[in-house]
Formats: sequence, C-alpha cells, structure tokens
Amino acid sequence: MSTSKHFKKYSSDFKLKVALKYLSNNFTIAQICSEFNISKATLSNWVKQFKTNSSNVFSDNLITNKATKIKEKQAEKEIENLYKKIGQLTVERDFLKKVLDT
Repeated sequence: MSTSKHFKKYSSDFKLKVALKYLSNNFTIAQICSEFNISKATLSNWVKQFKTNSSNVFSDNLITNKATKIKEKQAEKEIENLYKKIGQLTVERDFLKKVLDT
C-alpha cells in the first residue's frame, strides 16, 4: 500500500491573499487556517516568504530587467536587419560578378 502524500498546489495570488489577510491583524491564525483550509505551518511559511520577498516589488531590478529585455529585442532586430543586408549585398555582388565576367 502506497502512503504518498498529496500536496495541494496554490496559486501565488491565493498565497498573497492569505498572507495579506493574516498581516491585517483582523483575524486569528485559527480563523484564517479554517477559512482557507490550510495548516498553521503553511500559513507561517507563506507569511515568512512574503516578508522576505516583498521588498523586491519596489526593486530597481524589475525596471532594469525590463529595460534590458527591450534592448535585447532591439539588438536582435538590428542583427536580423544586418543579416538581410548582407544577403542582399552578396546576391548583388554575385550578379555583378557574373555580368562582368561574360
């Protein structure tokens, strides 16, 4: 007989909702755990994760990452255009070479 535990997966939005409800100090741990059908340990972990990572919301890294992605896309487009130009010039060169050699 298998005794594997089945862990329920929760969305990050759900975890945020629960953690914020806990941090509002309007409800007891028992009330929140009962309402959302989660354990005290799970609630504790989510609140700890939220407190640890919440400062990243206002981090400059998010802005920097978006700017970097935009620059990378622009660079990729420029490279693509350069390859097209190289192809065009190669075809023109080959054509002129054939015409002038005859």
